[in-house]
Amino acid sequence: MSLTFDPITELSRPETFEARRNLPDVIGVHQAKLDWYLCQNPSPAHCPQVGTSTHHLATSWRALATAPAGEAALPNRVYKPLMEWTCQWAAGQTNERAICDAIFNGLPSSGLRYGVGAHTIRDLLLNQGGMCGAWYQTFQQLAQCQGVFVYRRRFMVDWRQVNGEAHWCAIVVKKGGLNQLTPTHAPSTFHDHNGVFPIPAGTTVPITPVTQQRYRFFGLPGYWYDGHCINFLAYEGKVYLYDACFNLGSVVINSPIPAIDLAVPQGGTALAPFRAAYLDGAVDHMLGSIRNGAVLFNTVRQFPHGPTIQNGMTVRTANIPQTVAGADGLTFRWGS
Repeated sequence: MSLTFDPITELSRPETFEARRNLPDVIGVHQAKLDWYLCQNPSPAHCPQVGTSTHHLATSWRALATAPAGEAALPNRVYKPLMEWTCQWAAGQTNERAICDAIFNGLPSSGLRYGVGAHTIRDLLLNQGGMCGAWYQTFQQLAQCQGVFVYRRRFMVDWRQVNGEAHWCAIVVKKGGLNQLTPTHAPSTFHDHNGVFPIPAGTTVPITPVTQQRYRFFGLPGYWYDGHCINFLAYEGKVYLYDACFNLGSVVINSPIPAIDLAVPQGGTALAPFRAAYLDGAVDHMLGSIRNGAVLFNTVRQFPHGPTIQNGMTVRTANIPQTVAGADGLTFRWGS
């Protein structure tokens, strides 16, 4: 090629390089070396070598994934670090689940964290971490880099009244999350009930007060407000759940991917497989306004963005039965 240089910028026009052979047909990062020679015009008899540059070429499994009709999609572009990471982590993998598992297993090495105040992919990369709304988009794009589509879902706390109690006000998680030793929320005083629920009428059970850093994600009375965001992969007739925030991945859910419907809460038998495989272990407690004998442990919070004035009772999620007082013991609203 013949190059000319702008006298002001000292740059040439863009030039296209073409490889002599096809790139490897496999996920990976490949090293290429370019030797550079300087030949002036008119060309002398010998063109001296002026340097060597090393480059990394990333090859993906397939072209960027596209969303099925009705599903949340991302822009048809990717961020460079995400493409490079996925090509390293999933090198040599040849199917959707293996690729997603490899990406999930590689996340800790990225240095990115959960519990950071960022809510988009761009902000997550700039701030080296984000909240779940950024993370489920990021995991979707990580898979998209390799031509794999994963679904985005958010389960929203359904704050409802059951016999004068609030079932439930918030999900409560004690784990710090990806690359975090402890939750990033400020300490708060909780009133833990780790025994049988519901508490039998007219009886009083031991309640354990604990002041601790925990994540709390609230609903809104009679509506929805917050919850948690996760991803699903449909592969060979099975559904796999990935929670990048709390290091839970490739969990088989023996039910279809939840349907998006924020207007209608889902619980009972429809929620049972999700609870058994994931929720009861991932979400330590549900926060509510619960009566213990004559005492109402009331949750008080200012809305829409005010502080929590008082935590009510935190009930171990796994101890909440499928039915309470003739109603579903636990319900959520599903969004995308």
